[in-house]
Amino acid sequence: MRSLPIPRVRILGVVRRGADNIAGTASCHRLRGVHESYVPRLVRPILLALSVALASLTAAPAGAATWYVRTAASGGPNTTGPANSCATSDVASAHSNVANNPANPDTIQLAALSCTWTSGVTFTKSVIVKGAGDGSTERPCPCTIIADNASGTLVQWNISVGGTVRLSGISFTNGGGTSSADAIVINGSAGTAQWVRLDHLTFNQTNSRPHQLLVVNAVGVADHVTCTLTNSYCFKVIHPGWNGGSQGDGSFAAATSLGTTNAFYVEDTTYSGGFTSSSFVDGDTGARIVARKNTLTNSNQVVHEQSAVYGRGTRLVEFYSNTLNYTSSWGSSISFRSGTGVVFNNTNNYSAGSGGPYVAFNLLRQVSSNWDSWGGCDGTAAFDLNDTTGGPGGNGIYASSATLGTAVSGSGNLTLKVSGTPWTTNQWAPAGGTAYSARNLSQTWRTGFKLSSIITSNDANTLNLQTSSSHGDASFNVGDQWEIRRAVSCIDQVGRGQSNSLTASVGWPNQALEPIYVFNNTPAIWTYGEAGMPGFRIRLQPNLDWYSTNASCAGSSSCTTGVAVGTKAQMNAITTCTQGVGFWVTNEANWDTTLSPNTSGQLYKCGASNTWTLFYTPYTYPHPLRTSGVLADDGVPASSGVTGPAGPLQAPTNLKIQ
Repeated sequence: MRSLPIPRVRILGVVRRGADNIAGTASCHRLRGVHESYVPRLVRPILLALSVALASLTAAPAGAATWYVRTAASGGPNTTGPANSCATSDVASAHSNVANNPANPDTIQLAALSCTWTSGVTFTKSVIVKGAGDGSTERPCPCTIIADNASGTLVQWNISVGGTVRLSGISFTNGGGTSSADAIVINGSAGTAQWVRLDHLTFNQTNSRPHQLLVVNAVGVADHVTCTLTNSYCFKVIHPGWNGGSQGDGSFAAATSLGTTNAFYVEDTTYSGGFTSSSFVDGDTGARIVARKNTLTNSNQVVHEQSAVYGRGTRLVEFYSNTLNYTSSWGSSISFRSGTGVVFNNTNNYSAGSGGPYVAFNLLRQVSSNWDSWGGCDGTAAFDLNDTTGGPGGNGIYASSATLGTAVSGSGNLTLKVSGTPWTTNQWAPAGGTAYSARNLSQTWRTGFKLSSIITSNDANTLNLQTSSSHGDASFNVGDQWEIRRAVSCIDQVGRGQSNSLTASVGWPNQALEPIYVFNNTPAIWTYGEAGMPGFRIRLQPNLDWYSTNASCAGSSSCTTGVAVGTKAQMNAITTCTQGVGFWVTNEANWDTTLSPNTSGQLYKCGASNTWTLFYTPYTYPHPLRTSGVLADDGVPASSGVTGPAGPLQAPTNLKIQ
């Protein structure tokens, strides 16, 4: 008997469910040793049989199949491989063969090729679609590269209720042309959440699309996605059908539930953009978004307010442990235009230019009434909380042309001038969260609403209004009629959360005050701004609509403002606290499995009678969809009790032939 060192050999046609699970002509997985040319012909069949046997130990669970994308000329898709195509028609053919089993989805495996798509593909089943690799475009590698030259959507994935889907290991590059459609659309059904994982994908300057990934009515995670864009958003998340509602109404009617599965997560993703015309993430229409542990260059994150046809604003955002890099002048790190959330443990690095505020709280409906279906937040809109009893007449009108006359010469864009000297200086300027609006009763937007904007200052007879920049400014001509009114709170404004459904209520939907907590970010002092005016307070107020870091609380016996950061003992030493104030305890919680025990941290909030109550613990990191269940890297259902391999199959170190 003689002992031979095992040679390096490439095994063709081996099917294994796992990371990059095709070994064949479209793969570069090899048994470790030496080159295949050194293998005696007698040994090769033995090695092949041994490899197949080893692969069977970690094969896909019964009922799940891998369908390899193959050309029609080579017989079309099969379950034995290898894949030899990534063309849209061949991918669609493979999709027609897979089973629709959310509990144990089949896999469609694309070949390690570069394919130009001039049209898209539609998926309707629970299935895992995998390219050959990790989304890289650098050679040599087993890469699936899709060159985007389609005028419509590249991938439209319509998921049935309770569906599970995964898209992984594909790089999308610019194949020429332009498109006004989103690249990848994950379209879940309304009512019941669908589980989605989008991972190891690359988007590189693809066709000037509005968004590379649009996630609709789904929960789950996107991880290890790389976006290099100058004129497009990487992600957009919306939840219009949440909880069986429409236009995001159900998302606002449901509990906020920070730190749970009730959101779409984006983590361990890299973004590089052009800042002014592209960004990392966007949301509206009831969106629930968590962005954590991402590296972002030249990007500001914007979550939007209401859209047309009664679409609600963004419901919630958790933005933490991200690294933000800026190489030129920038606007804001994150811009809230709606909803509630938390912003913490982020690092902002800037090497050139200037920026700010770090966190922008914008409320554009108070500076323009040019909004389809909603109008301006000016004291008259149907779903805002309006002052209807103030003013000299007790009817919500504080001043008007009915008593002071129409606009006179000197009026114009963002300016209203009247005769005489009826006012004291800054009588109508914002103060303590109270803000007044000037309305032009003689001019109407195409949306049917009267022109209006917030009053920023005034002298004895002239009102100065705030510009909206992008939604149309209020203006006054000589002879225009006008009035001054006041909205107490605008629907879905920053720091507002759960509300009654708009379909079940008329008028203000009793929307709860749910402040945003911003703390423990680097640099230590983050600035805040409203309506594009850094440091200018109009309606939104600190320690009411938002709370920010207060370094003086830790180590003190009293905390009356902001958010403290420290140990549990330091929190318990505070005997006097104001209701709503926060304390991030650093020496407890284990939600981040990459950290030492009891160091993840969690947020407490001061309640009545100077008592601290646990308010928020972030959800498990990494997201469990990445580490267990049918969408995990090994693809083995958690219920099976089987743990898949962490990497390629390992060959024995020696083989004896008698």
